[in-house]
Amino acid sequence: MKKIVTAFLCALLLLALPVMAAQPDAPPSVAIAVPAAHALPVTAEVATDLKLQQQKLEFFKERLQMQDERIGDLGLMIGFFGALITITVVFFSIRSKSEAVGAARDEAQEEIKKRAKEYIEADLRPAVDKALKDIQVVADKRLEDLRKAHEVTQELNARHKGLIEGYSPIISRDNDKPGTPEQKPGAEETAKKTQSVLSKEYHFSDQLALGIQAYEQGKYERAAEHFDKAASIAESLMDRALALANKGGALGLLQRNEEAIVIFDEVVKDYGEASEVTLRVHVASALINKGVVLSQLQWSEKAIAVYDEVVKRYGEAPEEALRVAVAKALVNKGVQLGQLQQNEKAITVYDEVVKRYGEAPEEALRVAVGKALVNQGVQLGQLQQNEKAITVYDEVVKRYGEAPEVALRVRVASALINKGIALSELQHFEKEIAVYEEVVKRYGEAPEAALRVQVASALINKGVVLSQLQRNKEAIAVCDEVVKRYSNAPESALREAVATARTLKKRIQSEQPS
Repeated sequence: MKKIVTAFLCALLLLALPVMAAQPDAPPSVAIAVPAAHALPVTAEVATDLKLQQQKLEFFKERLQMQDERIGDLGLMIGFFGALITITVVFFSIRSKSEAVGAARDEAQEEIKKRAKEYIEADLRPAVDKALKDIQVVADKRLEDLRKAHEVTQELNARHKGLIEGYSPIISRDNDKPGTPEQKPGAEETAKKTQSVLSKEYHFSDQLALGIQAYEQGKYERAAEHFDKAASIAESLMDRALALANKGGALGLLQRNEEAIVIFDEVVKDYGEASEVTLRVHVASALINKGVVLSQLQWSEKAIAVYDEVVKRYGEAPEEALRVAVAKALVNKGVQLGQLQQNEKAITVYDEVVKRYGEAPEEALRVAVGKALVNQGVQLGQLQQNEKAITVYDEVVKRYGEAPEVALRVRVASALINKGIALSELQHFEKEIAVYEEVVKRYGEAPEAALRVQVASALINKGVVLSQLQRNKEAIAVCDEVVKRYSNAPESALREAVATARTLKKRIQSEQPS
């Protein structure tokens, strides 16, 4: 733009030089002969010359419209044209009156401003409006993409949260098989969806789901591998702690106890001082699982020390998950004390569980109390305090006999069977048989595997008592009932019950007189 203005000024000066050189001091009225192509206008021709100048300005205006400059550049052009007109007026002042030239200059400037305004309204503003609309379209599309991405993220987070909440028993197995039949379909569905994705695209929740599925299928080696991968790609401390704790649990079931202990120690070391509840729960679970592994290694004293650490760390915590962890640690401590034949200490620990959580409404805590009471009855029986043991078992039935939760129904069935054993020790055989029949009456049609195992145990015990009472026909009938009920059962415990029933039947038949 600057080059165009400069070129025009130079051309104008070149046109003016011949005339200025030919008339050094001549009066304005004297005509000077010059070539026609370069003749300067007289005063009377100012208007015509202004039109010519305006045509030239129009030429530059068209050139201006070709430039893709901002409004500020246009203002600069106006300034240049104003300067140009000023120079022209100075030049014409040699031959014309200053008032006419000034009027022409003002008119020219007004014309330029008018054209500039027309350019802004006709060309620049529509272009700006179009650009703004294009930007708005792009922004709206981007916002829609972000909204969809947010929805997907929420769905993944919900699935991830469901995995963590629904399968947290994996990291707190406490010698019980984790998960329930109600949970397994969800895990299998999630795993099937995950398996349709290339392995290189697996995210944390995918590896976690595959690990859970493998765990539920008893494929602990594969579960440990998936949990290890999940830990390596976890984006949060909570996710990594969960994956590591799960990996340690799987390694424990593989009898790779030393490796499992290393993993549990890593969780405690990395997150033991964390204030977040989720991390504290993972630490507590890692400690409990470490205690379980130590007990499997017959290191009962070390296991008890680990359970004491759980109580020391979280014994006063108000959060339900941590209260459950403390209850499990106490129950497990009682078990270890019992294995060390420290029965009185074990009974005291179980009393502490009942004292702490006996009135708690949460299912997990009620299950812990039920387990503590049953275990306490067992310890009393070992001390030959069978009457007290029966009282404890009756307390379990009183507390949870009408509970709908499967875990509590299992505790009631266990209490009844143990009560039958205590009655047997007291030689109350008829009462013993009645207790076993109560188990069958309560849970004989229950579909849950854990309750089916309890019913099978009650029937086997009933058959044994009947055979001891020489009621062989009744005893054989009971053995046949066990075989009929569970001969096609897939659970190993039920297959063992069937085998035991057949063995008992053969023994009874062999002892009968020919």
